[in-house]
Amino acid sequence: MTTFAGDHATPLPDGPTGVIQWLGAFVRSAPPTQFVVYTDESTAFWWVGLTQRSGPPRFSEVRTVVGSNNQVVMNVVDEVGLDLSLALAAGGLPNAERYAVEDLYVDPAEFSSQSVDPVAGQLAIGISAGSHRIITYPGQTPLPMATVALQWNVNGYAGAADTYIADWYSGSNFGTEDRVKLRSPNVFNGLLRFNLNGVVPPQALDGGIHGAALSLQVLSAGNGNPSFVQAYKVNRPWNELQATWQQAANSQLWSQAGANGVPVDRDATALNGREFYGASIRRGLDVTGAIAGWVGSPSSNYGVVLRNDSRAVQYEVASANNSTAANRPKLLVVYPLATGTPTQTPTHTPTPTNTPTPTNTPTPTDAATATPTQTPTAMATHTATPTSTPTRTATATRTPTTTPTATATRVPYGTLLGLAYHDVNHNGAYNPGIDQPLENARMELYDQSGQLVSFLITATNGAYSFSFLGPNRVYRLKEFPPPGYAPALNDDLPLYVTAGVPIVTNFGHLPFQFLYVPLVTRN
Repeated sequence: MTTFAGDHATPLPDGPTGVIQWLGAFVRSAPPTQFVVYTDESTAFWWVGLTQRSGPPRFSEVRTVVGSNNQVVMNVVDEVGLDLSLALAAGGLPNAERYAVEDLYVDPAEFSSQSVDPVAGQLAIGISAGSHRIITYPGQTPLPMATVALQWNVNGYAGAADTYIADWYSGSNFGTEDRVKLRSPNVFNGLLRFNLNGVVPPQALDGGIHGAALSLQVLSAGNGNPSFVQAYKVNRPWNELQATWQQAANSQLWSQAGANGVPVDRDATALNGREFYGASIRRGLDVTGAIAGWVGSPSSNYGVVLRNDSRAVQYEVASANNSTAANRPKLLVVYPLATGTPTQTPTHTPTPTNTPTPTNTPTPTDAATATPTQTPTAMATHTATPTSTPTRTATATRTPTTTPTATATRVPYGTLLGLAYHDVNHNGAYNPGIDQPLENARMELYDQSGQLVSFLITATNGAYSFSFLGPNRVYRLKEFPPPGYAPALNDDLPLYVTAGVPIVTNFGHLPFQFLYVPLVTRN
């Protein structure tokens, strides 16, 4: 504030020049490269707009970091779902014609990606309910990704170990139980480890780890109180069949009981935390920050310890010993198959085409179209080579099994694409200018064994695309209609994919019709 003698009618000293000189001392700072939004309402913070979807009152959390090559990493948690709008220029980001958006759905440990066109300088990203790690960067198509999914005794993987340690039973070991118990505050702590040696290759570090999610199946929720569970990187060896509240292994005491010694037993800062509430649901933790160190130095991989310091409640999650394979802890690691930044076309191609032409070259090529092309999960999924079924026995020391690496070979890929639409003229075919594309249709792609390969939700253009598919095999494509529309007649299809020939399948829908009948009563 500055003062001068006079009233409202008194001219400002030195006139307009003086005002400009005074304002020159105040310069608006550039937006920060990282910030956290924690809000119970729709709001805009710096250059990120957040709109909560309708539902009960709740808090939403958005953690944003702007890195090199205009890459933005966002950790988003909302229990109903929300919509983000990024003001690119205000955030110091290029107003490119297209952005790649990667979505690591942390709770179930699932990955998908797509291309999104900014509109009027705003990049819109829809987030479903739960915890997500979003990465976005300028580019015509997302980078092709390898996804490594690990669960004990699934596809021959035998490198998982877990147990829990209990203050109430400080000398007992629970390494053979079918669950890991987590009781707050700091009463029962969980230990989990996935051996990555020979499973995630060192070359994964060339392009940087894009994400890693540890997904846990919640079996019971105690008295129903919510609990904030955090994962800390463990810094010393432990044995799942010997670890107790007092010791990491036989004759090897924790530096502080309960694996609470910092930094000898564990890191002081958690990798990630997640609020647990309710049962029969998966909750996930983002452990991306630990993966590069474990891949680069396998001998330093001692896994994580799970702690919760909330008010008293006991949660139980399935362990690797659980008889239901799908319930066991799951680790998903995502990394690029190729380094570099996706190429960008400086201007839109004047004439858009409805069918993108795939290419057989290893490097993703810009699609010659101004229409957004969804590209969920460029498939190069590593799975461990199946071996004879391992048996989890109570041996004194378990050495994690090193599983042969599945080499990611860049071969010609297949593509499935099409759109969901409102069949306005009821003729069973999509007619541009007459029929209307539909958003919020869910597409699920399954492999020959029935495993979910990828999924996506259609945007306003109704388009979907599954690219980088292994050729000469049958996939199952399931489509679920948007709210308010009846299922399509062809909503569950087996499709044979070949290299270089895209298969176009459209899904026509009709809105639900309501018939109102008068109610007649007697007396």
